[in-house]
Amino acid sequence: MTPTQENFDGSGYPYGLRGDDISIPARILSVAEFYDSAVSNRPCRSAMAPEEAARLIREGASASFDPDVARAFLSMTQPPLPPSDATH
Repeated sequence: MTPTQENFDGSGYPYGLRGDDISIPARILSVAEFYDSAVSNRPCRSAMAPEEAARLIREGASASFDPDVARAFLSMTQPPLPPSDATH
């Protein structure tokens, strides 16, 4: 599986993979790990409100996250994002 530090737009690491070059499981885990980390207390910071984490995922769709994966994740608890062809 591709490391989840790869960003959908190719700006991640260690390989600079983009889009479909990133495995689907890694794209899913990227969104899930971000959300879990954001809404959990950490030694260096307090947990973020779920709505704030969802906003950051929404804003990161197409750059950090696969927009289809972000939309599917957010549709479970948030109003869905517009179709991916409308985000370009």
